Amino acid sequence: MTQVEEYFLEQPFPAKEILQKLHCIILSCAPQMEARLTYNIPFYYYFGRLCYLNPKGASVDLGFCRGALLSPHPLLGRTELKEVRIIHFSDLKAIDEAVLKPLVFEAMILNELTRKRK
Repeated sequence: MTQVEEYFLEQPFPAKEILQKLHCIILSCAPQMEARLTYNIPFYYYFGRLCYLNPKGASVDLGFCRGALLSPHPLLGRTELKEVRIIHFSDLKAIDEAVLKPLVFEAMILNELTRKRK
């Protein structure tokens, strides 16, 4: 069991289930995606920081590290951070894999293109 999976087990219900579902969706987008605890929350790395999961009580925020550069999407909320955009989940049923996967793929492409330019 990984550090990230152990972290999920320590979280309260229903955040635990939301975290696990989002984790599976994110990792299914790329087998080489790396999940590790950074700043005491799970971050996902693909050519750099891609996104993170931040439990907040019974809910979870999915934050895209360079979300301001993604195509506009009604789910992507603004934060006080310049580039980060978040999606807030308070219910497992609200997670729509068909909506989330394209956002993760777009973020991956953005990270790849940025890395290749450097």
